[in-house]
Amino acid sequence: LAIKFVQDEKLKAIFRGCAQGFKVANKIKQAGIPVIIDSLYVGPSEPEDGYDAPYRNVVELAKAGVLIAFSSGDDPTVGKDLTYHAAKAVAFGLPYEEAIKALTVNPAKIFGMENRLGSLEVGKDADLFITTGDPLDMKSEVKQIVINGKLIDMANWWEELYNKFKNRPEK
Repeated sequence: LAIKFVQDEKLKAIFRGCAQGFKVANKIKQAGIPVIIDSLYVGPSEPEDGYDAPYRNVVELAKAGVLIAFSSGDDPTVGKDLTYHAAKAVAFGLPYEEAIKALTVNPAKIFGMENRLGSLEVGKDADLFITTGDPLDMKSEVKQIVINGKLIDMANWWEELYNKFKNRPEK
């Protein structure tokens, strides 16, 4: 119904959530509607969809050629976990490059900002982060962040405590 409405009204649409998009992925692709995936910290919408439905959804949408992007859904605190969502989707079959695109260039494309954002190219705005390894590996640590060309102070309270007490004498 939503696809038909978008087509009948000649609207430019973006689907958000689309938890059962895998059931109509080809129709979504044919309609040219991108999908912003909500948080994957959920179970399946319908029990018969199976435990892996949230991840299978991402994989099937991407396989059909739907432009996808990850989001935190209604919970902004989940934003820090977007790389974990991407990594889990990779574990369930999403190609690695598609997961990276769903975190970078795809959101820019969905919002028509790909000429300014989403990839590292001369003339584009860019925020960077440097990790100890693969950004989709949960063991990788973010070592440095650059926003608007400025290095972000990475010091934090936990690190200060660690440094304060790491060389204390044992009793």
